[in-house]
Amino acid sequence: MDVNDAKNGVASTAPEEGPRGGLAALGARAVACVPLTSWLPGVRLLEQRGRVEGEWRGMRDQAGKLVFVSSGRGRLRLPYLPDLTDPATVGCLRSLVRDAWSDQLLSTEFCPADKDWLVQRLNPGSDGWRVEAIAPTEAAALVAALEAAPDGGAS
Repeated sequence: MDVNDAKNGVASTAPEEGPRGGLAALGARAVACVPLTSWLPGVRLLEQRGRVEGEWRGMRDQAGKLVFVSSGRGRLRLPYLPDLTDPATVGCLRSLVRDAWSDQLLSTEFCPADKDWLVQRLNPGSDGWRVEAIAPTEAAALVAALEAAPDGGAS
């Protein structure tokens, strides 16, 4: 399927505004689908105003609950959002999208011709891939796919 053909009826998101403002809004959309406490260890956090508040990373405690620890002297203040510029956090998001779609083969791919990122899945009953979301960044495409998941991304 050609990317231009795929854009009809596919989840997409507008380009992000500014280096951090759009990312904070994108992070808020992701957390609206899947609460941050359901994300995976390794997620890095931003304070909601878009400023990195130390090096916060998610870890599991002895009871298996997701907790956040700092490698610096920062103090965790609520509300906080995932840092979608961090590769490990984008990997956590990709895993959440795979879970939301119940498809561990779901993948992301950059399309150089359109300068867009695609989230795609194998199309059942055909030899090709089905594009589920298109956006200018990988993180934005993953958030759009999470929002377009059959259950709205809720896990």
